[in-house]
Amino acid sequence: MTVLTLMLLLPLACGDKDTDTGEETDTDTDTDADLGTLEFSGTAVVHDSYMGTEVLAFLADEGRGDVICQLSYPLEGAALRSDCDECDWAFDVTAGTVEVQTDVDGACDAIGWGKAARAALTGTARGYGYVAEYFGHAPVLMRYDDASGWNPVSYAAYDEKSGAFDYSWQDATLPY
Repeated sequence: MTVLTLMLLLPLACGDKDTDTGEETDTDTDTDADLGTLEFSGTAVVHDSYMGTEVLAFLADEGRGDVICQLSYPLEGAALRSDCDECDWAFDVTAGTVEVQTDVDGACDAIGWGKAARAALTGTARGYGYVAEYFGHAPVLMRYDDASGWNPVSYAAYDEKSGAFDYSWQDATLPY
């Protein structure tokens, strides 16, 4: 065999010997969880007491998708608090029975708001307050935490005459 013959046969001998079509197929299973956004919002009438409703909503697709878990519960309080120096008013509010409004494919369980968590929330008390000009800038909802005291949680709106109060905040991004 001559060198020229070897050079001509070499590409044929080393070529692709399998029978694939060149098309790839993805047969693995993805283990990445989808992410969603947990949001809280509330409305109340606040005068000498606090009477309202809070809604927990979990939105798919990092907060841009549909609501796949939504819970609501009454928040009521008559006990004024005097330990929030910045607050225009502050109350101890107690969560009533948690109602499931939406639960797509067990999303509430997946984000930690299953039956046991909902039962544990019912009857719990927390401190809520309102500051009209937090550091001279914006109206905010304040929430009391045993470990750190009063903290701003969200922008809020309050009409002193009607007592209408509302707020909302994004709390977390969670896998589901």
